Amino acid sequence: MTIKGYNWLAFGALLALTACDTATKDTADDGFDTIGDNEEADADADADADGDADADSDADADADGGDGTLDVDQLVITWDGVYADGDHTGATYVNADSGEVEELETSIQFIFVDNTDFNASGGNENYLCRVIYDLPSVSSTADFSALEGGDQTYMGFNIDSGAATPEYSGNCDDAAFAFGVSAMGDYVNASAWGYGYGPMYGDLEDVLSDADGWAELGDTPGAMFLKWDNADGTVVTGWGYFQAYGFSEGNLVDFSAGAVAGVRDSASPADGYYNPSTAYVLTFGG
Repeated sequence: MTIKGYNWLAFGALLALTACDTATKDTADDGFDTIGDNEEADADADADADGDADADSDADADADGGDGTLDVDQLVITWDGVYADGDHTGATYVNADSGEVEELETSIQFIFVDNTDFNASGGNENYLCRVIYDLPSVSSTADFSALEGGDQTYMGFNIDSGAATPEYSGNCDDAAFAFGVSAMGDYVNASAWGYGYGPMYGDLEDVLSDADGWAELGDTPGAMFLKWDNADGTVVTGWGYFQAYGFSEGNLVDFSAGAVAGVRDSASPADGYYNPSTAYVLTFGG
């Protein structure tokens, strides 16, 4: 299957898709992290099964509201990171549940979703596959200014997904079968992914400004960017917004102080933890 394009996400809950336990990173931000109902994909990668398997699948489908088959039609990509002086850095935070100071681990997640059945089933894990990488391990600084859309970034990174072994969760065996690869990490490795950040800009803010609560964020949101390959080549696309949470003592991220002010219009990156809110999703076509 090939990536057909990207669509706006209807407001909902991306947290249902991600593997992060955000309860322990209390940002006090409900955000606009979302996945929505977008166009159907033209995927024909279902495997033949014997009669007993078909019966079991039909029973499972009746029970969970899905059709029992993982037909990936969307790819959600989201990441969080900790930065200082324009590059990745280590950090700690206070776990909101335990009160203990812990290392703050950050990741990038490629979440392959059967959107129709995931929603119909109430979030059944059989209808998605997460491919999760430790973000600093696969990242290297990059200048996107020569790429279409990249001139709006003040911090960019290329992803070398082959540099680390990903963690998988969900129904990744069926997803790999559908995509014709031995593991979904192989699919991720086949493209030139990257990500970046910059000040908020007009076109993206126009999309976000109609959302409930946007005005209350004030000057704290900056723009997230995804580097990806479309039919015209490698491009950099505004992907959503982030808020930064600064350091208090040493490398301890101070979530209690709230999001850093002035990020919206700043020409340089703030130091701290970047909490993402995704706005777009990639869709697949045959």
